[in-house]
Amino acid sequence: MNLSHFGIYISNLDDSGGAQMFNRRLAAQLVKRGIRVTVLTTQAISEWQAARGRIVTREGLYTVIRMPVWQRSITIEYSIHKRVIPIAMARYWPGVQAAMMNKISPLALYFARLAQRRGIKTVGRGWASGPVGDVATFPAHVRPDYAALNWINALTADLKRELTEWGYPPDRIGIIPNGVDTDMFAPPAAPPPGLHVAYTGQFRPEKRIDVILQAWKLLQPDFPTARLSLIGGSDRTAEYQRMAADLSIQPDFVGLLPPPQVRDKLQTAHIFIMSGMSEGMSNALLEGMAVGLAPIATDTPGNRALITPDENGLVYDGTSPEALAAGLRRLLTDSELRARLGAAARQTVVQHYSLQSVVDRYLALFERVIAEK
Repeated sequence: MNLSHFGIYISNLDDSGGAQMFNRRLAAQLVKRGIRVTVLTTQAISEWQAARGRIVTREGLYTVIRMPVWQRSITIEYSIHKRVIPIAMARYWPGVQAAMMNKISPLALYFARLAQRRGIKTVGRGWASGPVGDVATFPAHVRPDYAALNWINALTADLKRELTEWGYPPDRIGIIPNGVDTDMFAPPAAPPPGLHVAYTGQFRPEKRIDVILQAWKLLQPDFPTARLSLIGGSDRTAEYQRMAADLSIQPDFVGLLPPPQVRDKLQTAHIFIMSGMSEGMSNALLEGMAVGLAPIATDTPGNRALITPDENGLVYDGTSPEALAAGLRRLLTDSELRARLGAAARQTVVQHYSLQSVVDRYLALFERVIAEK
């Protein structure tokens, strides 16, 4: 059976995180293949008021429905969320054959069950394993509704193992990773000059920007001309800028950029840092690898799914500025190592994580699910 109308539920599409970026890319690619896509998500009431009550937008030929929720109280937001998404589902999802519910959470399972009652097949997309992953953060007092999902896609083998141990049938769990546009995120025509280290991502506490800054302080005396660019941000940017000033270092705080400009910045760098402690499978890391940067990443299950130490990157203890500084020192002083790891990182992404191949696998999964009785 061919898929003609697909639904996506994600609690907040407008966050700048990797999960949000991947959902936008998946939606755009499905539309290019002739499939109608309708995304259900939310917006703060203040944003809804600023938009003069608009909830429906067209973005890249797919439709986004942003239902307003009150976001000053988690309890109130959760309660309103459970009311407004079913309204949107009834209004905007008629004809949807399959829907993907992002993150294995009580809300996602609740909406998956409602979708099933409308005859929609449901696929859960688990985000992360480990201490801040889907299983670990699922409320202990809530019993997961295993039957609400016809299928679960895990980003990594570690997450599949956790979901299986949690009670989900292993024969209903698959593994499809994130993907990146390897034509867009490609190495520059010529190696850039100097020594330039880059990070891209949000400035949340679990991203450990503080560790990057402290490691750079340790390196600066020996590499005074090397540059550090932090591409991204949040309401904590000013805090990290003050920390950098206190450490007497001057990293370049670039701010949030659209993907083409992120690519342009990465093409001026040589080394990519992924400092997050809670990555399911980092889109930012995939992008840095696709550009051919030598990656150094925290030693977490999600990053280990991409990085084989000393083959296509380095890993380090994400809580230790000294460990990050030691890894960066190796890369900054050894141009042959940088080049070898960067080339291998690019090859890894091209072979296993290209956006086109990942979308092919998702589409095959969705069509198989809707064909099942």
